[in-house]
Amino acid sequence: ERISVRRLTDSLAKEMARSSEHAALAAAANQNVASVQDKLQNLQQEWQLVLSERERERLVLHRGWEQEKRGREQEREEREHERKKRTGEREEMEREREREREVQ
Repeated sequence: ERISVRRLTDSLAKEMARSSEHAALAAAANQNVASVQDKLQNLQQEWQLVLSERERERLVLHRGWEQEKRGREQEREEREHERKKRTGEREEMEREREREREVQ
């Protein structure tokens, strides 16, 4: 009986050691999972910041492009106005000459 009690005790001690080893491994695995989840969350937050910054840059560039476009349109309108003004002045001068010719 002593041998079998000793064997049972040894067997129980080994099982308890294995069980405690498994518990330690499970705790370490859970800790690793939590660490990876934290890192993933940090990376997601950084990515959102990068995307936000890129969107801001895109908007700034777009606004700059729109302002430049408006500036070019305004310049074109001013040139067109000047051209019409000169054409009008030329036509007025030609009418005056016609009147002078008619008077003579």
